[in-house]
Amino acid sequence: MQMKEQNFNIYNIKALSEKLDLAMNSTTSPHVIQMPTSRSARYGRPLLDYLPENNRERREIYIKRGGRLFSMLLQGHTMFTSYRNWGKESVFPVQLAALQGQSGMAKYLYEKSSKEFGEEDYDKLFLACIKNGIYDLALEMSEMERRLAFTRDEEEQTGLHILARKKCAKSRATQTTILKLVNHLWEVILTGEDSEEEIRSIIRDPLFEAAKVGNFEFIAQLLSTYHPADLIWEVDDGDKSIIHIAVLHRHTKIFNLIHEIGSIKDVIVTFEDPKGNNLLHCAAELAPQDQLNLISGAAFQMMHELMWFEEVKRVMQPSYIDKKNSDELTPLELFSIKHEDLLKKAESWMERTADSCMLVSTVIATGVLSALFSIPGGDNDHGIPHYLKKLAFLVFAVSDATALIFAATSTVIFLSIRISRYAENDFLWSLPSYNFRYQFRSSNHKLYKKIESIKIMAM
Repeated sequence: MQMKEQNFNIYNIKALSEKLDLAMNSTTSPHVIQMPTSRSARYGRPLLDYLPENNRERREIYIKRGGRLFSMLLQGHTMFTSYRNWGKESVFPVQLAALQGQSGMAKYLYEKSSKEFGEEDYDKLFLACIKNGIYDLALEMSEMERRLAFTRDEEEQTGLHILARKKCAKSRATQTTILKLVNHLWEVILTGEDSEEEIRSIIRDPLFEAAKVGNFEFIAQLLSTYHPADLIWEVDDGDKSIIHIAVLHRHTKIFNLIHEIGSIKDVIVTFEDPKGNNLLHCAAELAPQDQLNLISGAAFQMMHELMWFEEVKRVMQPSYIDKKNSDELTPLELFSIKHEDLLKKAESWMERTADSCMLVSTVIATGVLSALFSIPGGDNDHGIPHYLKKLAFLVFAVSDATALIFAATSTVIFLSIRISRYAENDFLWSLPSYNFRYQFRSSNHKLYKKIESIKIMAM
């Protein structure tokens, strides 16, 4: 009997090895690989006896594969979940799974191994979940361990710092979970024993991080649960508010908050940095490249920059529109300097486009003009077309004449574009800009409703 059990264990180890190698070396999903029977898994030798102590790479591959395969292995040895010799930092399997973004595996292992955790293990797993998008597990952990709202990583960043840099998720369910997590962490901070000054120091950096990346939902969530005026008044090390940061990075939704803060707006727009730059000077700076890349064509990029400058100009006090900074530059002068290269690219783009379109219109005009002298069906001895009285001939004549008129007109228009002066204002008024203006106006109209909906999602 003992020999049979020993042979059975050897077979079990061999079978596990084959299944693991198959899972690692093929594209077959672990969920569909046929596993050893529950009896063999139950009586088999501990899996850690099979895995060498120094073979950490092999262990990490097992975690990556995840799914039902790893679940079956855990049935064979429950101590596997609390084994710490994983990865370079000797972490729990659940922490390794979270670092690799394996959501399902992390949730499963958390249930099995959380009782073995110390405070440092909770901290590492919580921050790893937020960084790798496992927000539901992070929310569950923060509700059980409220102190996690204050835990920091090696860069002294809390969970709110990391969430501030996360842009809006594509999935509504994921975004709802993120907002619930933000709301919970922020609520824990507000209801803590910290003073008002300490609370503001905690939220200060995440607030400006969110403004830089355009995380409007994060900012709206904070504004809806705290004193909006206090957060709007906050300035960074360069004496810039979140409105100034939004203008610098071209985030329309955050900039439109200025229309919802009442009389504070008239004070915010007067803020100046140590170099004397006001809000309009911020709008005069060239947009970040990632924002310019959202717009096709240098000419339309230049138009967008001019439109942005004009929109910010509308909220400025008249005395600050032409106010000079420490370099003796007005906002408009600074705009011209910063956009000099973009203006040249826009001019070159317009010239190339006009040349191409003019070539096409000229070819079309030449073709329809030659058709006028090649009358279908010919004419008689008196020069009268044979098909003159037929409807098809009338349609041909009208169509050909219309095509000639439009082609000639297009050629003249593209020629005028080719020889135009290409001044800054030409890009502002001569190109279609309805969509951009509508974006500002519709955003202003719906901003309050947007904040209210975020509050509802986070409840």
